[in-house]
Parts: sequence; structure tokens; C-alpha cells
Amino acid sequence: MWNRRRQLPMVFQAEGSECGLACLTMIAWYHGQETSIDDLRKLFPVSLKGLSMRGIIDAARQLGFKSRVMRCDLDQLPAVKTPAMLHWDLEHLVVLKQVRRNTFTIHDPAKGTKVLRRDEISNHFTGIVLELEPADDFSKVARGKKLTLFDVLGSLGQWKTNLIQILLLSALLELLLLTQPIIMRTIVDNGIANKDEGFILRAAGLLMLAALLHGATNFIRDYAALRAGTTLNQEMMQRVFRQAIRLPLAFFEKRPIGHLIERYRVTDEIERFMLGTLPLGLIDGLMTLLSITMVFRFSSALGAVSLLTAAAYFVLKSFGYQGARSREQALVFAKGEENGILIETLSTIFTTKVNGIEGRRYQSWLHNYGRLIHEQKRSGKFEIAYRSLKFMLVGLNVALFVLLAGNQVAGGLMTIGTLLAAIFYNSHFLTRATLLVERFFEFRILGVRLERLEDLILAEPESPEVLTPALASSTATPVRRPVEWALSGELAVESLSFRYSPMDAVILDKVNLRIAPGEFVAIIGENGAGKTTLLKLLLGLYRPTDGRIQYDSKNLQEMSLAMLRSQIGVVTQDDQLFNGTLAENIALLDPEIDIERVAACAELACVRQDIERMPMAYNTRVGQLSSPLSEGQKQKVLLARALYRKPRILMLDEGTANIDAQSERQILDHLQNLDATKIIIAHRSATIERADRVLLLRNGQLTEMAPRALDVVTA
Repeated sequence: MWNRRRQLPMVFQAEGSECGLACLTMIAWYHGQETSIDDLRKLFPVSLKGLSMRGIIDAARQLGFKSRVMRCDLDQLPAVKTPAMLHWDLEHLVVLKQVRRNTFTIHDPAKGTKVLRRDEISNHFTGIVLELEPADDFSKVARGKKLTLFDVLGSLGQWKTNLIQILLLSALLELLLLTQPIIMRTIVDNGIANKDEGFILRAAGLLMLAALLHGATNFIRDYAALRAGTTLNQEMMQRVFRQAIRLPLAFFEKRPIGHLIERYRVTDEIERFMLGTLPLGLIDGLMTLLSITMVFRFSSALGAVSLLTAAAYFVLKSFGYQGARSREQALVFAKGEENGILIETLSTIFTTKVNGIEGRRYQSWLHNYGRLIHEQKRSGKFEIAYRSLKFMLVGLNVALFVLLAGNQVAGGLMTIGTLLAAIFYNSHFLTRATLLVERFFEFRILGVRLERLEDLILAEPESPEVLTPALASSTATPVRRPVEWALSGELAVESLSFRYSPMDAVILDKVNLRIAPGEFVAIIGENGAGKTTLLKLLLGLYRPTDGRIQYDSKNLQEMSLAMLRSQIGVVTQDDQLFNGTLAENIALLDPEIDIERVAACAELACVRQDIERMPMAYNTRVGQLSSPLSEGQKQKVLLARALYRKPRILMLDEGTANIDAQSERQILDHLQNLDATKIIIAHRSATIERADRVLLLRNGQLTEMAPRALDVVTA
């Protein structure tokens, strides 16, 4: 008996370095372990460096697979037990689904399903194959939690009334439409046959009244849909954005921005389905039932013809569902890739210009856009084929219907008026039945979109209290408000260890550190030693692999991250300006800007005079791509922003690297007098000399050094 679980699904990678997990998910699902890539991501975290072959083998073993790595050439691939993993383009993994003659079916987690010829696969395949087979302890597992529409929609209460209005108004529109053939039938059989002009006039009046009512009802229905649509989309976008902004930093570091934006667009698809496809689908179902009932009332033979035509169309669409699902996955992924290259090009336009690589960037975008067009054409080609098949079925139905109905009229079993009404109801039934079938499969295809959103919605937030009060007040479910408390500036780190994933090397190894309130500490070390990583751990952006971090003797993992970060001023190498005025940037988009404090912070950062010389002063608009500021001025503005919130702890990661020496000395003078703990990552001697303590990070260990032993540090 055919087993649907023996199908190999197409699973796309959400992160740039998780092709191995995506391939493992496909093979596990094929063998009956209905896991998801999100489940494997939690079991086997992958860093930005990716997963080695050894890591994949270890993960497969924990899932109950036995593995065999071998080297083979193209002639030996037909003998490989499929599905199997192939090493691809020296840096990628794909799944070999099957080999037929000289064609190879590949499931590529980055590009979708492809059927390649021998000469094409030879350009990518490196000769390394990983075969996976269920071991004796392998067990089939049903899939865990799956994202549903209600996870995205939340409570239906606020727009449920509008949805009911749309359904009732749509039903009224259809009933008004269905009255027309009844009236036409009475006009033909009674008015025209009896030459009763008064009856014809009254019936025509009813038709005009029905048309007026139809127009008015359609306006009211569309307005209700518009109102419900805006409400629904607002609620969904709030829910999705609120969830996204609560996710940990690592979630965004591992995912291409183009694909993240594509996930947000899923809400538009859901809105169209809930307020278009769903209510109209329900109405289609009701009208289909009423129409086919009317056809059967006229003739059971005619009703059977109509019913068989609709059933044939459903069977055709069913056979093409898996292909349509695969094409939709590939199309969504291609849109994300094209979005990503476009956004990347715009955000790096300066680098593109100064290096004169506009042509290369254009070719890169053109390649991704070409893939998108290819997937759109592929989907469109099948849509055209199904539309043509539908027209063919409808045409055959009409011919057979007229043949049977004409014979019944000729035999005196049916009047002309009844024939016209039957033709109308048959046409109406086929229109509604085929639309119902299409909307049913639209709903199933919507699952592909939900799978893309699943990665975001079901991801674990970094903290249940990460929302600020403004955001927390808008959540659908109550959020426990953090208790307000003030930091003293004391910090303690005990046996802190960190690695990006269990497969990666240790970055920090049992680090211990104590910093007293108000102390000025400089952390030095070679590039890549882990200084920035340590700062991110102190801010709660990463979770320690082992050990603990304490502020004022309180464990970081038990604290409100929002409240903690609101008392820490930070300038990092990745900091950016928001699109807005300089005042808004320094005040961190505070709705009630204290302009005096903005000016005071600008003074401390040695940028006040520069700003006030500008024609618009603090109202000068800046942003990521358009700014009148030099890199040094920008860094000063970022420093002023960190000081605006009157931090109890100030953390700077090369916070003065782009600032001239004179300004740096003045800023350091101001910082030394600041009533706050200072933790600064630095390479420049001017900063290091001001520190109360200098800590050297090397080989994962933190060692305290004499503040002025710069010659030893350099050595």
C-alpha cells in the first residue's frame, strides 16, 4: 500500500549555514520521523560557521540513524541508497532524491527541487556522499507543535462581527443572483407564452429591484471587508512585529534579511485568505449546494453531468497539489533571495561605488532576479495548464448538458424556460464549484506561507519581560511588568564559558571578573579573541554556555533585560543611526525629548559645537544611507546617545576608534568624571592609560594587567 510518509519533502534552510540540518530534516521525514528544521535547530544549534560533516553524523546518530561517508564518482551514484546527502560546491549540502537514466533529482535547501543532467551535476558534486539509514534504535516520531492560523491571528473577537457581516452580505448577494433565472423562467413560460405584457412589466421591475439591491449590498459588503481587513492586518502585524522584536540577537544574525522581510509579507496572504478566500469559499460551498440541487430538480441526468465535471476538476487539482506546493516553496524562497540582494546593495552602496563594482552587484541581483522570474514562469505555466483544463472540462460539460437538455425539450419533458434556468444553474454551479476547489487548494498552499512564518512565531523570546511598558500594554495577553530598581554599577562574572554551538570551539573558558561601582576597566586583546562576544554576554544578547553573570548580586537570567539595558549605555562597532533628527537619535526616539539633556550629552561627547553649527542644528535629519556627519562625528553622536539615558554602566566597544586624538582626550576626561561604571574595549593607548584596571583576553582567559604596562601588552 502506498505510504505518503515515504515521500521526500522539500525543506528550505532559514539560516545561511544550516543546509546540513535542512537535509537531515528531509531524510528524517522520509523515514517516518516527522521532525521539523526548527526542532533540529533546538537540538543541534548551528553557528554562523555552519555544521561540519562530523557534526551532521553525530546529529544523525542521536536521531537514530547509522551513517556511511564515502567517495564516489558520477557512475557510482545510481548505486547510492537514496535519499542521501551530497557535498555540493565545496561548501554546501543537498539531498539526492533519485537517479533515473542520466538525470538526477536534487533537493537543494537553498534553491529548491532541481532535475539535473549528468553534465550539470558534475559542475557541483564534489564526490562525497553521506548515506543515512535507520538504525535498530530508530523510532518514528509524529510532528510536534505546528503553526496554525490562530497562532498568528490570536483572538477573533475584535473582527469576528465584521466577518459574520461579510458572510451574510455575500450570501444575500448570491441569493439575489439566484433569483434572476427564476424570474426569467416565469417571464418565458408565463409572460411571453401567454403574451401577458403586464406580467412581463412586473417581472422586469423585480429584475431591476434585484439589480439595485445587488449593487447596494455589494457596496456594504466591500466596505465591511475593507474595515475588517485593516483591523485584521493591524492586529496580525502588531503580533508578528512584537514577537520579532522580542527574539534574541542570534535569531537575526543567522537569517538573511530578505527572507525575514518575506516572512512579514505572509500577513498580507493571511488577510486575503481570511477576508476573501475563506468567506467566499464558504459562500461558494453554499451556492454550489443550492445550484446543484436546482439542477437535480430539473433533471437527475443533468445533475449527474454537472457533479461529475466538478469531481473531475477536483481530481486533477489533487494530482498536482504536491507539485504546486513545491513550486510555491521555491517561489517564496526566490523572493526572499531577491529581496536580500536588493537590500544588501542599497545598504552597501558606498562600498559598491568606491570599489567600482556596480557591474558585479548588478549581475548578482540579475542572477537572483532571474531565478525569481524562472519560478514565477514555472508556477504560471502550471496555472495556465490547469486553467486550460478547466475550460476544456466546462466546454465538454456544456456540450453534453445541451445535448441531454435539448433532447428532453424535444421530447416534451422540459420547457424552454426550464431549459434556460437549468443552463444558468449549471453554469453557476460549475463556476462556484471550480472556485471552491481552487480556494480549497489555496488554503492548503497557505500552509507553505505559514511554515515560513513558523520559524519566527514559534521562536523562543530572549526574555518574557523584554517588552517596554508601551509595547506590553498593547499585547493581547497580560505581560508581567518588571519591578523597577536602580543599578549600583557592580558586576560579577563567575566561571563564564561560551561557544556558539556544541560543535564549535570555546570562545570564553571559565572567565571570572568582578567590577566595583564606578570603576573604569579596559579590556584588550587580539582581533577575534572574544572581547565583543563578552560584551554581548554581559548585555544578555547571548546566553552563556556555562557560568553566570550578576549585577548587584542578582543573576542576569532572572532579571528583566529591558530594565537592565535601560540603565546601561552602549556603543558598539555595529551601532547605526535611526532615520530621524539628531535630537531623536541622541534621545533614542524618546517621545518627550529633553533638549537640554540632549545638548548636555552632545557636550560630553564633544559634538555639540558641530551640531549647533548646522543650519537645522538638532533637527538635522540623518539616517543609515544619508547623513551629513563624518564617521568621527557619527561616533560622537552614538556616544551622546549612550549618555542620554544617564547610565549606571557604560560599555564601549572601540567607542572612540574614529575620533581624533584631541577630542578623544576631552571625551575620556568627561568619562572619568562620570558617575558610572565604565567597561571599554580598546586598542588605543590613550584609552587604556585612563583605566583603573586593564584586562587582557587571550585564548578564552581573562588576565589582569598593570594599567600602564603598555609595552608588555603590545608584546
